[in-house]
Amino acid sequence: MRTMLPANRSETTSPRTPLQACPQFSTTDPDEAVHEATKVLAPHQLDLRGDRAGFGAQLRWADLKDTSLYYMDYRSPLSIRCLPHRSYVAVVLPISADMGVSFDDGDIVDVPRGTCVVAPAGRRVEFHYRSPFSVLILTAEIAALTGGLRGIAPEVDAEGLSFDGVVAKNGWLAETLYGLSGLLVHVVDQYSSPTLVPSRVAHTLREQVISTFLLAMRHSRSDQLLRSTHPISSRAVRQAIELVVSDSYAQKTVTEIATGVGVSVRSLELGFRKELGCTPHEYIQKFRLQQAHQQLRRACPSDGTTVTDVALRCGFNHTGRFAALYRRSYGTAPSQTLRAC
Repeated sequence: MRTMLPANRSETTSPRTPLQACPQFSTTDPDEAVHEATKVLAPHQLDLRGDRAGFGAQLRWADLKDTSLYYMDYRSPLSIRCLPHRSYVAVVLPISADMGVSFDDGDIVDVPRGTCVVAPAGRRVEFHYRSPFSVLILTAEIAALTGGLRGIAPEVDAEGLSFDGVVAKNGWLAETLYGLSGLLVHVVDQYSSPTLVPSRVAHTLREQVISTFLLAMRHSRSDQLLRSTHPISSRAVRQAIELVVSDSYAQKTVTEIATGVGVSVRSLELGFRKELGCTPHEYIQKFRLQQAHQQLRRACPSDGTTVTDVALRCGFNHTGRFAALYRRSYGTAPSQTLRAC
């Protein structure tokens, strides 16, 4: 039996599980679970290891345009066989239980909690669960990744981009992907519906997912993308700075600025390090903090302005991170600056 769950927090939904305000469904029918999940994910099959009578499944998802986040919970041990497709690259992160994975019917590799799986497009991937489990899945569309690669490195041929299927057991990659997924969950859960996430915030999250997939994960263009290159000219650095400061809301990403100047992200970074002694990201962050500081000083708490409002307007999607950076730069909390006005 399938039950559509309300897209809001309720007594029937654990407050500790993610994406509670997102579209979701719950069912005790394995066939119904596959049918519903295939509406938002690639085709797959379930192989139950226990009695159908004890089966239960729940799925929630947040669509952020070209990137999506899913929470899946199954009350039975089973295998999920994903058929080859060309839609997206997925990162699967176990939350409540260890799992195993095999690529193209190969050997099963253990995936303990704290590690994750990069499941590429175009390959058969099978996930094995020996006990009830829950996972987070972060996906990025192949078309968006291809476009992102063209923006980051215009000189690299982006056609035919393909990712490696791997189990991320090294600390930095797993931590990066868990941190990225946690950031998306944190932001989406601040709103009563994913559709209410401000477009600028959703765009920033999308860019962060695309750039992380391209720069952190192994793919067919990794060597070309990360190879040494020459820094850009002083004039190009000045053009990049003009693009940053001309945006009063400080919403442009490093990729967008590199595209605007007509250089690769790597060349832009080398140019900024040579001319300014910092990365483009650090420069943008400093400018955003300056903009936020000015807005907080001009704002009045009585008109309803909040620190969160200002942080989001200035490109900071994590208010706790914003508060820490602000205190480091100005020696006080942003809330104190707002109250002093």
